[in-house]
Amino acid sequence: MVREPRAGRAARRFGPAVAFLLVALSGCRSVDPTAGLSPAAEIGAGPSTSSTGEEVPAPITATAPATSVGPVQFLPVVGAPVPVVETLSAALGAEAARAGVGIAPADAPPTPLRLKGYLSALGEGRETVVVFVWDVVDPAGNRISRIQGQERGAGQGTAADPWAGVSQATLSAIARRTIGELARLGTAG
Repeated sequence: MVREPRAGRAARRFGPAVAFLLVALSGCRSVDPTAGLSPAAEIGAGPSTSSTGEEVPAPITATAPATSVGPVQFLPVVGAPVPVVETLSAALGAEAARAGVGIAPADAPPTPLRLKGYLSALGEGRETVVVFVWDVVDPAGNRISRIQGQERGAGQGTAADPWAGVSQATLSAIARRTIGELARLGTAG
């Protein structure tokens, strides 16, 4: 018996869901700018409190040496719980600093490139898949490009909480891919 390759099974199983998510998000022009957090909890901003009253530590803001990209701003990330956004924020800051991409605080005047993030987690057997979409927008909010992909992690969440299976390594891989694509986009223009 010939067994279908794992990637083929995953594509058949999650392909429609991922396609739906990407199509649904392709029409997004605006989202709740707070994503359930006070505006200062955005990536690159100061400390704040969540909608439940918990204090949310300030995300890391990367200031890089002279770069050919940036500064850029990260607008609120939609779809992920606060601890995941905080970990992703730190990973994005570290990766941006390593790659020489400047990040401006979210509450600063708009920069030429701003990123709106959308994340979704899906459990698949002993793995968790994180689908990410970043709309790269101009200061007026018009989409000029899109960075998207998915990362598979060895962590196992539950059907009720697939985010429990998302590791720091998975979020670091998303940050690496995001900043890499952003750097390519910034130097191509």
